[in-house]
Amino acid sequence: MIDPSTFLPSKAFLTKGVGRHKEKLTSFELALREAGIAQYNLVRVSSIWPPHCELVPRERGVRLLQPGQVVFSVVAEASTNEPSRLATAAIGLAIPADENHHGYISEHHAFGERQQPAGDYAEDLAASMLATVLGVPFDPDQAWDERREQWRLSGEIVDSMNISCSAEAQDDGRVNEFRDRGGQKLPPPLESLAWAPPESFLGLPPSECPYAESPVVVLPVPYEATVSYMGGTRFGPGALLHASRYIELYDHELDFEPYRVGVHTLPELLLSGAGPEVALQELRTAYDAVLDDGKFVILVGGEHSVSGPPILAHADRLGRPLSVLQFDAHTDLREEYEGTPYSHACVMHRVHERVRLVPVGIRALTAEERALTRARDIPVVFGHELARPGWSDRVLAALGDDVYITFDVDYFDPAIMPSTGTPEPGGGQWYPTIELLEAVFREKRVVGCDVVELAPLPGIVAPDFLAAKLVHKLVAFYARHQHGRERTA
Repeated sequence: MIDPSTFLPSKAFLTKGVGRHKEKLTSFELALREAGIAQYNLVRVSSIWPPHCELVPRERGVRLLQPGQVVFSVVAEASTNEPSRLATAAIGLAIPADENHHGYISEHHAFGERQQPAGDYAEDLAASMLATVLGVPFDPDQAWDERREQWRLSGEIVDSMNISCSAEAQDDGRVNEFRDRGGQKLPPPLESLAWAPPESFLGLPPSECPYAESPVVVLPVPYEATVSYMGGTRFGPGALLHASRYIELYDHELDFEPYRVGVHTLPELLLSGAGPEVALQELRTAYDAVLDDGKFVILVGGEHSVSGPPILAHADRLGRPLSVLQFDAHTDLREEYEGTPYSHACVMHRVHERVRLVPVGIRALTAEERALTRARDIPVVFGHELARPGWSDRVLAALGDDVYITFDVDYFDPAIMPSTGTPEPGGGQWYPTIELLEAVFREKRVVGCDVVELAPLPGIVAPDFLAAKLVHKLVAFYARHQHGRERTA
């Protein structure tokens, strides 16, 4: 929205957001997400409204931008970790009647001040600055409403407005976003965690699928800390959930509506920025709490490292051997990668001694990883073998009775799934994969699933829709073949 010849913005929009987290940087990121601008490179500028600039709705503005684009912004922000302290931020805007003249944008941040007076104050600041430049007389001791009316009657200031938001900190410096949005309640072990604003799978209204009554829980975890090539997996859960809104609720292949089993979507779980070990322990705590309620959990990532805590949670609870069906282009069996054993490239190494691994679609691994698969008798089905008959029978035969499914979307051929960090040539196709998944749900006892490593690409939505459809199939197969079975893990 910038004229490249003059570097002059031609369009602008107002937006606001609130972020709540124990880490200040994370809370700011969450505020940007709620405002709808987290995906842009924001460059802060001063308080001038450009001549001939058009004010457009936020929805129109974001459609004109691309992720990663440099965007000029005037930002008002306020933050606090003091219990019960109210933080408020506001932007004021004053636009002159003469399009050839510039206007003013003001920033205001305050504590203990409510939104409306903060917004009025910011608007007053912007209008006062513009009035002094235009030579419009005013009495600074007049009430703001009186001055606003006077300036508009002068014909020099065509419009003024403001946008503001506020938040109050809890005892731990955070506010439970989920509780604030709709008055819904989570179990006590989950209430103290930091949750982003919810966007539900399939667009299902939370009132129609409450947590307590839903056997299936979708857990979005937008965690990205150890990716080694292309980033973007932190946007995967949001893109998947958004795409899922456009999936038909009726599954014609199974001839029923899977959502009727009861599917509740938790808000995004925002893990600590204090390092992967701390973050993954937070995930384990949250995952255990959901399992304690007897839920069938479908975790949506995020990078592949988030699969480790759920796998170990089930292994610890089961009391008998657990198989892990790993759809992936990579074995992820490195003992350490880039200085950490908690990398996405190490996730299966961290669990392989506890479970029976069955990797499918593998097209990239190191010599050391290959040696480990041989030493541990891990029955790898390589990508090139997917074109041969009988591979799915080999997979079913290798699995035990209890199965956890971890699905890295780079398992798929990048022709249909380019939106991933390391897209390896070759890979799985849709229908043979779906047939295998249904056979596993039909013949085995699936304890949980995850779908990870979706890294959305600007303007390419088919991969997001594929990932959402995959989760829909997991719900469908659970509803058709597993719901009602006794669950012990």
